[in-house]
Amino acid sequence: TWEWAQKQKLDHLTVVGTVKSLMGDAYVVGTDLVTSFYTLTKEGTGILENGAQEIMVLRALCEVEGGMSMPDLQSKVGKDVSKIGMGNCMKNKWVKKDGNKLVPLVQISDVEDTVQKVLKALSSAGGAADGIDDKEINVIKRRKLVNLVKRNSFSVTRGPSYAPVRVKKSADLTKEMLD
Repeated sequence: TWEWAQKQKLDHLTVVGTVKSLMGDAYVVGTDLVTSFYTLTKEGTGILENGAQEIMVLRALCEVEGGMSMPDLQSKVGKDVSKIGMGNCMKNKWVKKDGNKLVPLVQISDVEDTVQKVLKALSSAGGAADGIDDKEINVIKRRKLVNLVKRNSFSVTRGPSYAPVRVKKSADLTKEMLD
């Protein structure tokens, strides 16, 4: 039903509602199809465009000779980016604290933005995680850069009571039922 609704430029939920109504009258028989895929969050889209926070922090630190203080870094890349990026830089041992200065231990050319690479692969695959390592998927899920979306649709075939035109059955109401 999803593909058909897209081709006909119809709302998928309306199509599903109609199919369920037809299934109730046995005009059609439907089997459930569940499709799972990932969508990028707002933060994930930002990383896709600008790179991961840790890369932005490392790039800012490498631009300045002799390191940079934390307030200077926050003013350059933003408070949220510096908080997340510094945590990941310290965890990866890319940056160290030297007094009140933050000093890079590696050059920007020596590191690869794996988070952005995974997000690009996911985006180009239309949200399908095929060919992407589960460990990398778990990292971006933990960082809340993607959401798992499940789409329910139907595969529809003719049912036992199929007719080209739907005829509403008249209700068997009696006067006693109405009283």
